Amino acid sequence: MKEVEIHPGLIMREDGKFKRTTPTSPFKGVWQDGSLNAYGYRVCGLGRNKVVQVSRLMVEAFMGEIPKGMFVDHINGHRADNRISNLRIVTRRQNQQNFQAHREGKLVGCSFDAGVWRCSLSIDGIYHRWGRFTTEKEAHESYIAKLKALGEVLK
Repeated sequence: MKEVEIHPGLIMREDGKFKRTTPTSPFKGVWQDGSLNAYGYRVCGLGRNKVVQVSRLMVEAFMGEIPKGMFVDHINGHRADNRISNLRIVTRRQNQQNFQAHREGKLVGCSFDAGVWRCSLSIDGIYHRWGRFTTEKEAHESYIAKLKALGEVLK
């Protein structure tokens, strides 16, 4: 299993675990997952008063720097699963589309409101909502057409 030193005294492994090598660490040489924060993400302390998400450290160690404006996505939706095979760098839109409801079959870009299906989309912080459809599929097709017209990519 590949190991990478991401920070002085901190080695990351492809399975999402890390160990400390600093002589003063009480956990020196012990592979660990990290603590869970209030949002369900694994975190790790780096130096004094600096806590970072293990998923971000994993991506930086094995995939390279995370470009500005991009996000780390847990493909299977489990925030504590930091295996490198479960992580990818995505746009905000792609990250939002990987919500549990969408993985369970709910179509992206539509919601049921006041007895009809409607479409919604956020572009550069501006919320757009349109259409009144009788089925979720019709609303989703309208959403896809709007994305294509705007040149957006749906993955």
